[in-house]
Amino acid sequence: MRMIIEIVTAWSTYSNFTWTKEDQKNYGTHPDYQSDDQMELLKQVTQIRNSKDYDEKESIAYDIVVGGSYGDYMMVDPYFSRIEVFYPDGEQNAENIRPDEEISNDWKGLDDFYADKIADPENLVVITRADHMKRGLWKGNIETDKEFNINYLSMSDGEITYGTQTIEYADGGEGYDSEMNIYCDTDGDED
Repeated sequence: MRMIIEIVTAWSTYSNFTWTKEDQKNYGTHPDYQSDDQMELLKQVTQIRNSKDYDEKESIAYDIVVGGSYGDYMMVDPYFSRIEVFYPDGEQNAENIRPDEEISNDWKGLDDFYADKIADPENLVVITRADHMKRGLWKGNIETDKEFNINYLSMSDGEITYGTQTIEYADGGEGYDSEMNIYCDTDGDED
C-alpha cells in the first residue's frame, strides 16, 4: 500500500561562528591568514572582544554570522501542527491529524545545541544564532503494508522519519523570530 504523508511544522536553522585561540594567533601574522576577507574578520572579532557596548557587539556579530556560511543546521520543532495522510490507490480514507502532544525527538535549544563550543576554553568568541520558521512542509511517499500509525513518526538529527523511511523537507516556512547570543572571553559572561 502506498501512502503520502504531508507534515506541517515549525523549524529552526542554527548557525554559529567560533573564534579560537589558534585563530587569534594566526590571523594577521601567518602568511596563510592575510587575505582582505581574513583581515576584515580579524578586525570585526577584535572589535567584539574590545567593545563594552552590547549593541555594537550585536551589530558586528550579525554581520559575521549572516554574512558568512558558518554551519547552518536545520532542527525540526518537537511537535507537528498538522499531519495529512493520503492513500493514492484509494485503499484507505485520507486522514487529517492535528496532534496536541509533542513527538519524541532530540530537539535542543540554541545554547544546548552549542554547549560544547560555548564551554570550550580554546574558543575566545562564540556567536550562536537561530532563525525560527513556522509552517514548513515535509512530504514523504511511503510504501507499507499497514495503515498510518503516528507512533512510527520520529525526529532525530533534524530529520523526520516514518519507520525507516525519510520524510523530506519540501518547501516553505515563514520567519517569525530570531535569536543570537555572543559569548566572549573578555567579558566572562554571556552578553
